[in-house]
Amino acid sequence: MSASLIVHELSVSYGNVAAVLGASIRMEQGSITSIVGANGAGKSSLLNGIMGIAGAQGRVLLGGEAVQNITTEARVRKGMCLVPETRDLFGSMSVHDNLRLGAYARAVSAAAVEDDVRSVCRRFPRLGERLAQHADTLSGGERQMLALGRALMAKPKVLLLDEPSLGLAPLIVREILRFVEELRDAGLSILLVEQNAKAALAISDYAYVMEVGSIVLEGEAQALMDDPRVAEKYLGAGHH
Repeated sequence: MSASLIVHELSVSYGNVAAVLGASIRMEQGSITSIVGANGAGKSSLLNGIMGIAGAQGRVLLGGEAVQNITTEARVRKGMCLVPETRDLFGSMSVHDNLRLGAYARAVSAAAVEDDVRSVCRRFPRLGERLAQHADTLSGGERQMLALGRALMAKPKVLLLDEPSLGLAPLIVREILRFVEELRDAGLSILLVEQNAKAALAISDYAYVMEVGSIVLEGEAQALMDDPRVAEKYLGAGHH
């Protein structure tokens, strides 16, 4: 397999506070790679550094091309897209308009954008039923579907997901993660940040464990799930 994303020795700081300390990761094409760890481990900061949202030192290669010195918008145009944990929807705008905004960086016709909206709605039928509704009237699960759908409108090669299960009921979490698996099976490369390590590892191909800004463990997802160090700290008592 070829790497869709390589991050080498990436460090992220906010003023004098170091959030990420020389993290290196590799994502294979068409795979789910997860980053797990406790709150404050630096997972979201790592994603923000990869996207260029937070100031970072280090190298970021997208499909073999260095992108660390270009803007966030330019990274989106090259095929990288982030769904933040806050989802960042435009609540006073319709579901339809939120989806169309996802295609802002693509030089395509209005008809092509509408074709893509229909494609997203086939994947998320509930969005198709609510196209005219304001985004702030949706349920938590529907808002996450809209955030994912809007990201797909950008036609990403690499999709970064920050805590997609945050604040959702267990049944909805399973549905959202099933969608994530389907995207991987369709060939999309996904970097998944999750505090719910059990859920993340269950659908991932490879995984990294972060603690206090550093990656301390990595391996095949199933191997990490069976690792007693991971089970004790992140998977809960009685995992086995």
